[in-house]
Amino acid sequence: MILVLSYNPLLIFLTAVETFLSHSDEDKKIARKLADNLAIYGFDVFVAHDDIEIGDEWEEILKEKIKRCNLFLVLLSKNFHKARFTDHEIGIATAFNKQIFPIRIDDVKPYGFMSKFQAKKISLNIDNNEIRNLAERLIKFTDEGKNVIDRVIEKLENANSFNEANYATEILFEYTNFTYKQVNKIAQAFLSNPQITGGWTARPSILDFLARNWESVDKEYQSRLKKYYSY
Repeated sequence: MILVLSYNPLLIFLTAVETFLSHSDEDKKIARKLADNLAIYGFDVFVAHDDIEIGDEWEEILKEKIKRCNLFLVLLSKNFHKARFTDHEIGIATAFNKQIFPIRIDDVKPYGFMSKFQAKKISLNIDNNEIRNLAERLIKFTDEGKNVIDRVIEKLENANSFNEANYATEILFEYTNFTYKQVNKIAQAFLSNPQITGGWTARPSILDFLARNWESVDKEYQSRLKKYYSY
């Protein structure tokens, strides 16, 4: 692994997200670096051509990989358009109605079929925060990612120890956007599970979260929660 990132507990709740990474041969080192680091966050990245074995029918493999992928990424650079097969891969992705995620490493902007998609620029050395932000952004576009928050809340509800409650809370607040229903499920979990109310990090974190989202908390829960703020 070229770049080591801090462990992300979200991986426990994510199955491998099949990802296709289109790139020019001149950029294959940074493509591999990007793929390796996205793998830490649960992405199973197929690096076009680089991951095809000798003797394989590469064109059919590319078509099948693009058809099956959850995410189609483009490592966009001045080399990309000049490459022999990259525009062909974009065309296949468009035919399969895939959303394209252009990742810029220089000043080249999305063109052709991918021009309608907003690009994300990253540095050549791939900063830790850049990868983390990119991973969290991409996860939200997968069916798996959309269900992660509910699964973490369920983990919180069923915590059987202070450690489990603390850990689930740590994972939960990796996210910033919650629905009305999710806010109230968190409130319900807090009020019903003593492992949460007694957790040294779970308790203050959830109380702070509920205070910031107080208008979304049902009035029944508000009345029961008030005693926890009387200090």
